[in-house]
Amino acid sequence: MGQSGSREVSRKWLEVPAMLYGTAWKGERTSDLVVQAIMARFRGVDMAVQPRHYREDLVGDGLRKAFLQGCVTRGDIYLQTKFTWASGQDAENIPYDLKASISTQVRTSIDALLYALRSKQSNESASDLYLDCLLLHFPLPTLEEAWKAMEAYVPHKIRSLGVCNTSLLVLHVLCNVEAIQIRPTVVQNRMREDIATTLKSKEPRPSDSEEGAFWTSAMSRLYAFLGEGTQ
Repeated sequence: MGQSGSREVSRKWLEVPAMLYGTAWKGERTSDLVVQAIMARFRGVDMAVQPRHYREDLVGDGLRKAFLQGCVTRGDIYLQTKFTWASGQDAENIPYDLKASISTQVRTSIDALLYALRSKQSNESASDLYLDCLLLHFPLPTLEEAWKAMEAYVPHKIRSLGVCNTSLLVLHVLCNVEAIQIRPTVVQNRMREDIATTLKSKEPRPSDSEEGAFWTSAMSRLYAFLGEGTQ
């Protein structure tokens, strides 16, 4: 990983595809649709630890089906997910203990997710689990504690970190606060005018971050929101 002063920059071990397959709102069809997406040559999958909208257990099922068919291996697929705060969850279906610390909530989410995405049904395959990218979903004021918990998984279980539905101010915090050791490399934002406006700035863009469009392509290399033009 690269370094900037005393701060490390998280790096992608697998190139981010130009387009990711989004698994939100697929419900019980998630597994079959993930297989279809991979057969259609999608090489990236986007999800979130957010049962309200995502079924990551079924994403795992779909991936295992694709691996078993031999059309791809784990190393061919870029897997990206998000830790979601309680405010973004359904009260009756929160994937962690609300009474636990933010750090524990993050660890509970990540550990359960890694198990769900194991490449084989056997528990033995759990030792080889990893994610290509973990995003902090719409960061809140307690983001530093959550971010530090996420950092503990880099680089062995998580290759890189990022943020989702965020502002330029949050990026500046993550890129400049001394307590943050691993800087974000990915930004995934919805293509909405209000969010685009918050990200337009003449200030320098954090040079190691990638700006993505959520609704249409999840992680395409769009820098327009940050005034850099589209690449």
